[in-house]
Amino acid sequence: MSRFMNKKAQISMEYLLVAGFAFLSIVPIIIIFFTQSQNFNQDVTLAQADKVMSEIIDAADTVFYQGAPSTTTIRVSIPNYVDDVVIDGSQSITFVIKKTSGPDTFNATSRAAIANLTGGLDFAAGLHTLRIQALNDTFVNITDMNR
Repeated sequence: MSRFMNKKAQISMEYLLVAGFAFLSIVPIIIIFFTQSQNFNQDVTLAQADKVMSEIIDAADTVFYQGAPSTTTIRVSIPNYVDDVVIDGSQSITFVIKKTSGPDTFNATSRAAIANLTGGLDFAAGLHTLRIQALNDTFVNITDMNR
């Protein structure tokens, strides 16, 4: 009977060793997967933010060159992880993006060297309708219709 018990103990020990090795092999793979997934999400957010800023700048330049009181309406999709949008009366729009390494800022500048962008934009993720209006020879106002 003791020989039978030794076989059972050996089988159990071998099973524990194989299961432990499999577990130790899978844990790093899972960690790498989640890290790469988060990096991918951040890259997608940056690309979407860049696209949104380009669309807003293009529309602002168009109405600026058409002159006051030109107005256009565009729809843009604000991506996740946008922490703030700054339109401060200069020629640029700044997006503040939440990243794992901390907040990072991205700018888009108007190609019309004298077009000052004013207004406000809600930075909540999702679809936004923006009204872009040339006010005079120097200002373009950007208004979020969802506010």
